[in-house]
Amino acid sequence: LRDFRNSWNCVCCMTMVPITRQKPVLRSIVHAPTCIVNRADCPIAVSFCRDYIADHYCQNISLTELSRLVGLNASYLTRLFRKHMGMPPHSWQIQVRIHRAKELIRQGLPLVEVAAITGFSDQSHLTRHFRKSLGITPGVYGCK
Repeated sequence: LRDFRNSWNCVCCMTMVPITRQKPVLRSIVHAPTCIVNRADCPIAVSFCRDYIADHYCQNISLTELSRLVGLNASYLTRLFRKHMGMPPHSWQIQVRIHRAKELIRQGLPLVEVAAITGFSDQSHLTRHFRKSLGITPGVYGCK
């Protein structure tokens, strides 16, 4: 990953914009490429966190680590992330893990392996979050 605090790609004008030309440490809104609701409404810090979580979903990512990567206060980052993504970063990570688990279950992998690959501590951890999110267990989902 490129050091986020030095420069970033401004999607609106497709140029590199040095952070020194912006307000201190990403307090201004710079638009980012992808967001659930409206792409233009998602600040670059949220986009970066979302992409970082997608790339490292199987690891345990702390809020402190995310806030350090984007240079924002952890509480502020959580509020900003929730505002634009509809849930806090850790819940987003769980949803990414579940999405990946669904793909692996469809490929026919055993649930124990799916849990290990997607970063859940064990099969029961996967089952608990899978059922909470989708309303069915991974075993039932695999039989469909």
